Amino acid sequence: MPAKPFMKLHADHKTVLVRDPDTFRSIRDFLGNNGYRSVYETERVGETKTAMATFACHNPVLGERLAVVYGMSAEDEVAHPQAPFVYGFGGKPPGDAQTYIQHLALRTVDLFKLRAYLEKKGAEFLTPIYQDKDSFGPLLQSFTRDLFDDEWFFIEFVQRDYDADKVRAGGGVQFVDKTVRSLYQAKQEEFREWLRTKRKRKFLDGVPKAAKSSTTWSRPGTSRPSRPWPRLYPRSDAAVGPWAFGTRGSVCETCPDRSTSTRASSGCVSCSASTSRRPAGRSRSSRALEGANASS
Repeated sequence: MPAKPFMKLHADHKTVLVRDPDTFRSIRDFLGNNGYRSVYETERVGETKTAMATFACHNPVLGERLAVVYGMSAEDEVAHPQAPFVYGFGGKPPGDAQTYIQHLALRTVDLFKLRAYLEKKGAEFLTPIYQDKDSFGPLLQSFTRDLFDDEWFFIEFVQRDYDADKVRAGGGVQFVDKTVRSLYQAKQEEFREWLRTKRKRKFLDGVPKAAKSSTTWSRPGTSRPSRPWPRLYPRSDAAVGPWAFGTRGSVCETCPDRSTSTRASSGCVSCSASTSRRPAGRSRSSRALEGANASS
């Protein structure tokens, strides 16, 4: 059965939370000096008491976008981007973690059809579909609720009615203040609800158990039990699997950028390669050394 066009998802950007302003500035300066150009920045956006500083940048060579957020708490209220560093994540105390991947944005050609399809399966969204325009064309965005009880990770679905991967040099923004502010307010209200109840309404709470496959997700390097992954899409669809919803994924040997956390278990989202994948974290040199040791 051919894949529905709106189910062919591509990685649009990742958003990373940082603990303090020094880390925020260091990452911004590092990326700016290494081929990334700014596509959005604001010093403060949010509510009267709590807010966030954020910037987004784009590497025109890799076609990769990254957003970085620093949460600004008040004396009597924690800003939700600071939640991982105040309350911990993964069932553990926060420790000295400096960064946390907050969400992954996946691009579709028809956000309305995709959302209707997922909601029919039982998925729950936090926000409506925000409709606006960036410097290059119409921009539609919608955000899910968190995926897990002990994590702060969620998914963004986005539709850009232009070829976002071919945006190269030149000015222009790819995000808009209105949507950024609306998302902050919605997430802060969700966070307040969690503070009151210590319970989360999650993205996949409404998905029937019968719809869950045997596919599992687990955090690399730990002994924590794997988590069942509900199959919200046909196996044949070029959609994103559970590899994407953590900090590590698989690296495609065919795709030029070979970036992590942008590969589906059935193939590469970017170049559609279905073979020759390797786990993230193992370099080519380490594999060459292993081969040499095996042959000696």
